[in-house]
Amino acid sequence: MPRIDSCGFEVLPPQGKVQKNESYVLRKDGKLIFIEENNVLIYNEQKEIIAAFSNIQDITERKTNEEEREKLLVELQKSLKEIKTLKGIIPICMHCKGIRDDKRSWTQLEKFITEHSDAQFSHGICEKCLEKYYPEEYEELHKP
Repeated sequence: MPRIDSCGFEVLPPQGKVQKNESYVLRKDGKLIFIEENNVLIYNEQKEIIAAFSNIQDITERKTNEEEREKLLVELQKSLKEIKTLKGIIPICMHCKGIRDDKRSWTQLEKFITEHSDAQFSHGICEKCLEKYYPEEYEELHKP
């Protein structure tokens, strides 16, 4: 479709220049697809169109992939903003497992990790500690 300038005159595209256009079209089978149309016009000296070449290509898959990539990029950027990372050397007491913070105060392991990451804790008791600290319950669980 020819363009119209601000004075109302038709603006013809330059001869031999490819005009690209992307749009949705409805196929005969009712499926909506995304197409890329490339058009080239050839004029005579009187500025009359003497030849027109057009190439239409279904780019639905490419557009779908681009949209998916864009969504993944947005999700990745959002995730990167939410990430808290523990790194470096963490001084930990070999007996109580307390952690020394930057102010040289000792903090409980769970509290330190919760404050410096998005990790949360759920407590349980391992078999070894159950046997050591709660021998009656251990025996009860392991009766034949």
